[in-house]
Amino acid sequence: MTRDVIVVGAGLSGLRAARDLRAAGRSVLVIEGGSRPGGRLYRRPSAVDPAVDVEVGGAYFSPRHHARMSAEIARYGLSTRPAAPSRALRRSDRRNGLSFPEHEKAATRAALRTVLRDARRITVGVGLEYQGLDDLDIPAQEYLDALDLTPTTKQWVKAWCSTIVGSDLNAVSALGILMPIAAHQHSVSGAALSHCAEIVTGTSSLVSAVAGDVDEIRFDGVITALHQHHDVVEVCVGDDEVMTARHVVLATPLNSWRGIDFDPALPARRAHMVMDRRGCRCVRLHIHARNVPGGLFRFGDAAIPVLFDTGADSGGGRILTGYADGTAIDPRNLEHVRAAVQSYLPDAEIVGVDCHDWSADPLYRGSGTHARVGQPTIMHERLGADHGRIHFAGSDVALNYPGYMEGALEAAERAVEAVLASKSPPPPPGTAPVQG
Repeated sequence: MTRDVIVVGAGLSGLRAARDLRAAGRSVLVIEGGSRPGGRLYRRPSAVDPAVDVEVGGAYFSPRHHARMSAEIARYGLSTRPAAPSRALRRSDRRNGLSFPEHEKAATRAALRTVLRDARRITVGVGLEYQGLDDLDIPAQEYLDALDLTPTTKQWVKAWCSTIVGSDLNAVSALGILMPIAAHQHSVSGAALSHCAEIVTGTSSLVSAVAGDVDEIRFDGVITALHQHHDVVEVCVGDDEVMTARHVVLATPLNSWRGIDFDPALPARRAHMVMDRRGCRCVRLHIHARNVPGGLFRFGDAAIPVLFDTGADSGGGRILTGYADGTAIDPRNLEHVRAAVQSYLPDAEIVGVDCHDWSADPLYRGSGTHARVGQPTIMHERLGADHGRIHFAGSDVALNYPGYMEGALEAAERAVEAVLASKSPPPPPGTAPVQG
């Protein structure tokens, strides 16, 4: 049986694409390599305290800036509330360590003006490779050093970068910091507060709702090859199963493409970027603790640059959520975590730590992707361009909101439009004008 579309990956992007293609009258099969839908949206019982659920993947969004997420939530009648970081920031005061000393404010404003000037050079909706931004495609650390930030501002910027980059700032491009500011209406505060809301019942409720509008999802099917012929794509599942479809939507993380044999091969530049393994080692820690105040928010130079209170556990303690570079801290080392937390809260008693190591997960190979220096100005929009009958989705290839749930929905829209706009088969492999 040849289907109209096979969607590879049952994350938010793949599910959205499958739902919309089904609604447009296409026959669709979703093949997911794991045993659950949702991808890097993953809410589950805490490994430390199974009586409470934790989000170990994406969770937060901005109702003001993320129109697609807001529309999906409204579509399924889900309720939202201010996210834990937002609730903590509302209590901003000297006790929470969020006040900027008066003598630093002038320098901070000057640095912000520079950042805004550079972010305004980015035209949203246009690939970075077309905008003459080579002078900004430099190491993020080099860019931040040139701002000559004051101590408090430097700590805050490092904390924010740890939540969106999660990689060595010497290796990733400064455009990875400037792009979110541009996407959020060229607003520093818009980007900084883009994680201000959450779904009351968790991301799993949105995943389940979208999945309920998809006809057929097959789990535990790892795709090993995508071979294009004149009018179909052969989809190889595991070592010995082959399915066919007129189009494929590949909605898996960029790093996972390395395990897929493309025929015809991806163009050289795109293939090289895929093999170069774009990295985001950010880990989201859920630290069960005692003797800590509720509603706290801390940022600083510790191994966990950002730490905030998510809520109570079932034993009367608190769950502290922290973002950190996975190369800077080992979540399995309780002493390491304890030292990081106690640098903020000396009297804290650490009960246990829960997290999911996305970088070690063979289906994902990273918690996100952030372009290395020199990559955005070579390939940004073209990274997600169609390859014959293969169309790409997922937050990693989003044009405007890479790494966000909004980006996953954005990329799904683009893939659906490409499938529906395809009225005639492309030339045979080898002569097809494949972009990239």
